[in-house]
Amino acid sequence: MGYTTTTNSIFPPDMPQTPENVRKVLDFAGWTNQEAADACGVTAFYIASSINGFSKMRDGIWKILLEQTGKRSFDHDGESL
Repeated sequence: MGYTTTTNSIFPPDMPQTPENVRKVLDFAGWTNQEAADACGVTAFYIASSINGFSKMRDGIWKILLEQTGKRSFDHDGESL
């Protein structure tokens, strides 16, 4: 069992950025703040600030996060999709 990467993101690019949605997409991908930060080219603090509602990500960074996390898929049977 584990994660695999698909070709298309399940998240729409116009998904609103809320602290709850940031938590959801990270949970879906199984990523920590640092893994999300690495994928987006920002700091883990930047991601954490968005999760906690202290600040919003720039629109371009949010779209990158949606694209990257939405391509992750949990592989229940242990084989790649």
